[in-house]
Amino acid sequence: MGDTFAISPLDRKRAEIAKAIEDAERVAAGLRAQLMHLDAVIGLFDPARAVDGAQAIPPRPPRNYFGRGELSRMVMEIMRETGSRSPAEIGRQVMVRRGIDPADKPLAHVIKKSVSRVLREMRRRMPG
Repeated sequence: MGDTFAISPLDRKRAEIAKAIEDAERVAAGLRAQLMHLDAVIGLFDPARAVDGAQAIPPRPPRNYFGRGELSRMVMEIMRETGSRSPAEIGRQVMVRRGIDPADKPLAHVIKKSVSRVLREMRRRMPG
């Protein structure tokens, strides 16, 4: 017989995770059905088009991709290490440090704009 004080919370946590998996599988089944219907409609409009090999769109990082103050700290580190002041170059370095492909142009543009905002805020806060 095991220690019921230790096993009881573990059983409860296991049940929660099992329920979350069941819910996720139910959602995935619904999404598969929607995808099948969309493929059928696309086939009605363009029978020659093969939709089964279509690439899935990779998920974009959330808007709050950086933690509070994380981007500012990273920009300061990059400026100290490289001496760069260009938002594009700093943005590229940020992407490399985060393991993001710098060739992703839309995301590179978003990060460059975020770096520009950080640099403007840093200049605003500087005395004199």
